[in-house]
Amino acid sequence: MKLEIINFLRKRLSDMSFFKISNYYLHLRHLFFPKNLDLKNPKTFNEKIIFLKLKNRFKDAHLLVDKYEVRNYITKIIGDKYLIPLIGVYDDVNDINFKALPKQCAIKANQSSGNNILVKDINQVDIEEVKKELEKWLKIDYSVFGEWQYKGIKNKIVIEKYLHNTVDNPLLDYKFFCFNGEPKYIQVDIDRDTNHTRNFYDLDWVKVDFKILYPNCSRIIKQPKHLELMVRLVKLIAEDLRDRLPFVRVDFYDHNNEVYFGEITFHPGGGCEPIRPIQYDVILGNQLKL
Repeated sequence: MKLEIINFLRKRLSDMSFFKISNYYLHLRHLFFPKNLDLKNPKTFNEKIIFLKLKNRFKDAHLLVDKYEVRNYITKIIGDKYLIPLIGVYDDVNDINFKALPKQCAIKANQSSGNNILVKDINQVDIEEVKKELEKWLKIDYSVFGEWQYKGIKNKIVIEKYLHNTVDNPLLDYKFFCFNGEPKYIQVDIDRDTNHTRNFYDLDWVKVDFKILYPNCSRIIKQPKHLELMVRLVKLIAEDLRDRLPFVRVDFYDHNNEVYFGEITFHPGGGCEPIRPIQYDVILGNQLKL
C-alpha cells in the first residue's frame, strides 16, 4: 500500500514538492512541527541532504548502493577481508536451493532498505512463503522514493553469512556520518524491534546530545573494540568519495572480533527525519559544504 501511494504521488508531483511533503509528513507523524524548507539557499542538514538529492548526479552511482555490486568497490578501496562472506546471489528466486543453504544465513534484497530475513534455522523456514516475499522484493524500484542513485540497479537476492545477534551480544551497526570526506559522528540504533532508540557519538566515543527521529538510549553503550580500525577504514572510503558525495554515511559492524562493511548511504532518512534540539539541524548543516 505504501508503494502504491508513493507511486501515485510521484506521477503528480515534482521532485521538490514530493520531498517537501515527505519532510512535513515525517515531522508531523513524530509530533514535531516542521520548519519551512529553503531548498534554494539550504543551510540546515536536512535541507542540504534534500538539495543533494535534487542536484547531485554522477555516473555509476548505483554501483555504490547496490548491496552486491558495492562489494567490488569496497574490495578496491579497503580489501575484501572486510566483506561479509557471500553464500550466493540470485536473479530468480527459483534458482535458490534452500536445502543447500547453511542452517543460518541472512537473505537480503540488493536494491532496497529494510528487506532482510535473518534465518536462524533453515529447517524451520516456510520456503514457499519466503519465496513469495522475495518475489515482491525483486519488483521494488527503490528510486521511486526520489533516490535517483537506485536507478539502473538490476534487482537480485543476496545471501550472506549470518552474524549472530543475541540479547547478551547484540549485533550493532555503526553508521559513520562523513562530511566532505571526514567522518565526524557515529549513529548507533538500539532495540530496533522493541523500543527503538538511537544515540550519536563523536570519533572518541563521547555521546553527543542530539536526536534524529528516535529518542536517545539511556543505557551505556560500550565503545566498539575496533573503533580505531573502523574510523581508519571509513576515512579511506569517505576521502575517495568526497568529490562525488559531499555527504555520505558509511556503515560497519564490529562483532565477535570481526569488522565487516555494511553499506553506503547517500541520503539518510531522505533528509526528512526531525533533528532535536533544532539547532543541531543547523550545526550539522554548517559542517556540510556544498
